[in-house]
Amino acid sequence: MAGRSKRTFRKAEFEDKIFDYVAYIKQNSTEIPTFYGFYRFVRQSKECSYRTIRRCFDVYWPLLKKTFHDIQADLIVDGACKGRYNVTVSIYFLKRYCGWTDRKQETRLISSDNLVDALSRSLEDENRVLRSSI
Repeated sequence: MAGRSKRTFRKAEFEDKIFDYVAYIKQNSTEIPTFYGFYRFVRQSKECSYRTIRRCFDVYWPLLKKTFHDIQADLIVDGACKGRYNVTVSIYFLKRYCGWTDRKQETRLISSDNLVDALSRSLEDENRVLRSSI
């Protein structure tokens, strides 16, 4: 079957691969943890495609993707503090791939219904104040 993945994973097996990769990164002093590095690591023991690895993270177990990003960030910070990685490159990598920012960025989502409700409550409050002053 063309286009089909050669290997799929059970969740526990995939989690074990992540932790094995973390141990590998801790022993290898120069490699920065990446999705592609994880794929190459898994590829040493199992035949699978990069697409399969991405699908496992993006489709099957998206929470594992978040966990992988958190572990990735921890490993990079640890490596930079110990002098294994260049600090400038580490900061760039953390911002680019792990979602780090220079400052806290708040995002407020206001739907039109919420905005209308807030404005109408504000107008009602002002109306009450005006009526009480008359």
